[in-house]
Amino acid sequence: MPAVAIELSDAGLVAVHETRGVVPGRSPGYAVVSPARTLVGEEAERRLRHEPRSVHHRFWQGLDAEPLERPYPRDLSTADLAHAHLASFGQGPRDEVGAAEPVALAVPGAYVRVQLGLLLAIAREAAIPVQGRVDLAVAAAADALEAEDESPTR
Repeated sequence: MPAVAIELSDAGLVAVHETRGVVPGRSPGYAVVSPARTLVGEEAERRLRHEPRSVHHRFWQGLDAEPLERPYPRDLSTADLAHAHLASFGQGPRDEVGAAEPVALAVPGAYVRVQLGLLLAIAREAAIPVQGRVDLAVAAAADALEAEDESPTR
């Protein structure tokens, strides 16, 4: 089983190591898109108030390869934004725990096969060695149960 899991959600990306816990470097789930550039994560979060019409913040939940509507560039899809986000995020946690270490992805439970396939292609393109996936809600519930087990008895 992979020692590192990356949680994918519109709230942002978070990496968790099985023994070290949450890896520093959370990346907020924002993209600021203009014809000249696409900013994601913390860079995008800093620009939210300056370019509110260029903000996209639901690209993980709505992951697909269909072109986005105006005001975004014609050939841009949520998959492109997800790739930019995962690729920029993947460097920090992988530097922290080891770039060759396999990763499990915690994904929204509503993903269908097409979205899962697209996600695997995105991860491959971002050079992230995915070894498995888990439903995000199941991962959260397991974490809550583990925390409950570790709490002191009354």
